[in-house]
Amino acid sequence: MLETLDLPLLEGLAPEERGRVAALFRRECHAAGVELIRQNELCSSLYLVESGTLSVRTAQQGDLGWVHPGECLGEISLFTGEPASSTVTTVTEVVVWVAGQEEVRALARELPALGSNFCQLLSRRLAKSAGRRQSDMALVLSADEHAEPGLVLNLAASVAYHLGEPVAVIDLCAPPRGPKESGPIWEHPLPTLAVVHAAHLPPHQWNPLVDTVAGQYSRVLVWARASAIEEVGLLVSRASFRWIVASRGALDRDSLRSPFPEAGTGEWVLLGMHRPHSAAEAATAVEATGHTVAALLPALPQPLQHPDAPANWVLDHAAHPFSRGLARLARRLARKRIGIALGAGAGRGHALIWVLQALERLGVYPDLIAGTSVGSCVGGLYASHVSFHEIELTLQRLGRNLRRWALPVYSLRAGSGLDRAFFHAVPPDLQLEDLSPACAFVAADYYTGDEVVLQHGSVWESTRASSSIPGLFPPMSLHGRLLIDGGVVSPVPCRVARAIGSDLVIGVSLDVATAGSAESRSVSPVRAHRKPTWPEVLLRAYDTLQRSFGEMCLLDADVPIRVLTPPLPLTNFDGGPPFVEAAERAVAAATDQLRTLMPWIGK
Repeated sequence: MLETLDLPLLEGLAPEERGRVAALFRRECHAAGVELIRQNELCSSLYLVESGTLSVRTAQQGDLGWVHPGECLGEISLFTGEPASSTVTTVTEVVVWVAGQEEVRALARELPALGSNFCQLLSRRLAKSAGRRQSDMALVLSADEHAEPGLVLNLAASVAYHLGEPVAVIDLCAPPRGPKESGPIWEHPLPTLAVVHAAHLPPHQWNPLVDTVAGQYSRVLVWARASAIEEVGLLVSRASFRWIVASRGALDRDSLRSPFPEAGTGEWVLLGMHRPHSAAEAATAVEATGHTVAALLPALPQPLQHPDAPANWVLDHAAHPFSRGLARLARRLARKRIGIALGAGAGRGHALIWVLQALERLGVYPDLIAGTSVGSCVGGLYASHVSFHEIELTLQRLGRNLRRWALPVYSLRAGSGLDRAFFHAVPPDLQLEDLSPACAFVAADYYTGDEVVLQHGSVWESTRASSSIPGLFPPMSLHGRLLIDGGVVSPVPCRVARAIGSDLVIGVSLDVATAGSAESRSVSPVRAHRKPTWPEVLLRAYDTLQRSFGEMCLLDADVPIRVLTPPLPLTNFDGGPPFVEAAERAVAAATDQLRTLMPWIGK
């Protein structure tokens, strides 16, 4: 009966009050094509929809949207007494509960909770009529005429996972396999994912359908064939994201053709890439189409190549390379792209390795990395997919090569040994454009003191430039400028991480533990208090200035992580357990802040 249904109109009513409301209504069934309410005519009834779908349209604006189970009709006329502003027609067979408006109005005066519910229903209806939408829409066009839904469903499921709220997919690509309906067909393959099948509907109904779904979900993915660009034309201008999905085969055949008439309107998502982070392959796609590349992904996994592909495959196989790439795309749509700013700190940079590892354990993977000095070295190695252990060994090799002295003309240390240590881990010709996550390294112009953000060119040359501590290492000539250590201008490059596209910025600073702390007690007293050499004194003075400036830089971070490292000489690159423990303590202290901004942590 009506009083047992979960309807917004009955929320907060006592059982006896629900019974009084139910006594006013009668249950009716209507076939498709019946006009329940007609524009410009007085509406004397109130309708509560139990099942089925109805369309709303006006003579002036055409289709405005859809009405689904749980919604109410006629409530505006109930309050205003004016004729109906639109026509409501059954699209499928529907079941409604009908009551006279006079009786309902009289009962609402007796039951304040009922009157309050009517006010809420009215405000929702007016908001929808005003066209207020708070959702982001992504238009995903498939260039493959035989595309299966696995990619789009898993992308939407990943967006819902990162948002912590439900997401909807409107399928304009694949006709329903069951009996054809005259209205949209709703499915819920996951509790957080709704799929609305509408490929069988006439195109003029697609736009109001998007309005209806967008009023219920904060993120909506519209999936259509690229060949149907004329039919979805109205949706192109509304979409916040416009992606065209194509296979590498199309790139090899030089047959990538953008469905968008204007260059730069959309972005490519390319599948089956041999090197998913290759700058050369991305450049080829851009040159062939005039559009940028949103993502280069490995081949679609076999389980996702079928019509019945599971919507949660990517979530269940999060470590798979395809899943990692799709998760980055999902975080972009969720506006949760994570940027990590890795700060300067010479030998203390070992702690950055274990901060990244601790964040991964929480489920926090960076989409973008900004690095300064040793932060650029660790960030570049991490984005080259070097293991944490190998990054540690590389820093230790770099430390051993610091003992290579030079004649004090340009600097106290030579750089050739550092080259050999770095190239032990990554190829000499590796480019910044090949890194994933994308990286930006910060250096300073020797002559002007300007901040220089490096996003193109050799990874090692950019790292050397960002790490050329004045006096200790020679300046680096790069891109027509003489560059020195980026810590001069941005010790913790949070602002740069934001500028390159991060929605959420995690800033990691490297500081020294105070006397008596757990970190300071973890170091041998003899070693901690030995008399420093004069290069170490120079480096310590430079570091002290950087740390003071670094605190100001952390103000630009959404989540600051302050690592208190052991008070060892900055030229000590041995690393070890004290740095692991310091990093884990710092990440643990920031976990509550991370959970607030990243609802998927701990799932």
